[in-house]
Amino acid sequence: MAKKQKKQSGGTPATVALTAAGAAFTTHAYEHDPAHPSYGEEAAEAMGVSPDRVFKTLVAEVDGRLTVAVVPVSGSLDLKALATAAGGKKAAMADPAATGRRAAPAEAVRLTRTPPPGQTYAMGWNRREEQGQPLRIEHTGSLFTHNSMATLLPASGVGIAVVTNTGMVSGDDAPLLVDGLVDLAEGRTPADRAPFTDTADPVLGLLSLLALGLAVRGVLRAGRWARRPWRGLPRPAARLAPYLLPGLLLLGLPDLFGLLMGRAGTLAQITYVWPALFLWSATTALAATAVLAARGIALFRVRRGRAAGDGTAADGA
Repeated sequence: MAKKQKKQSGGTPATVALTAAGAAFTTHAYEHDPAHPSYGEEAAEAMGVSPDRVFKTLVAEVDGRLTVAVVPVSGSLDLKALATAAGGKKAAMADPAATGRRAAPAEAVRLTRTPPPGQTYAMGWNRREEQGQPLRIEHTGSLFTHNSMATLLPASGVGIAVVTNTGMVSGDDAPLLVDGLVDLAEGRTPADRAPFTDTADPVLGLLSLLALGLAVRGVLRAGRWARRPWRGLPRPAARLAPYLLPGLLLLGLPDLFGLLMGRAGTLAQITYVWPALFLWSATTALAATAVLAARGIALFRVRRGRAAGDGTAADGA
């Protein structure tokens, strides 16, 4: 059996082998439906026979050796039984690249890059068409510790893939590199491009220095703050409570980014992919903790001193 093609082809690997061996065979042709989920079941339906009478060839690896198994299309391959029959210990389905066969039909691949009418996204691929620019078909991927992008240029037959070690928290490096490579592939001089961290990192650095400066000021003036005429503890406690927030932010940073970006990560990974962000967060948390501790200690000493003074005055009275 064979799928009927619009153009005359040289046959399947099986019919080519039969012809070379001089074996007689009959071809049963049918119109192939690219949307059908099973080649074998489609062939059985087209010929009007039971799937038990139509067989499929599957290529597996038995102890590293390629082995061909022939089973009815209605069944599945028992890898343990295949290993035993081939005199091996372990069997697994072969990598399509090792068999010289396509991993997926060309039509199926085309469909993954064809979005619904009026949309640009299809099965992970985005069609990018800008005025005066050739069509680009793109797919991006990112985690906390890497950022990647694959781009196809159908007009020139060029494919570009870039993987960087900057994560999704701070990583727009891969798209920027791809844009530059596309410029080169299309004969243009790459434009100057820089990741947003080139701007964000200096800002975070200045904020870290500001936090340290404010912390030094707060620690030095903790005694003056504690000697204010506080009435009871609730009011100074309420003034100190906001200083807990930077520490909570530092501890919750992975969960916050995980919630916003839909990825799981750790504080160590954030330290790796965006050091400036971690340093700012850690510096601010340390500064706030220092002010909180200094003011708390100063307030305790002032209140204890006042209590001692009140006790002495009472004894004198």
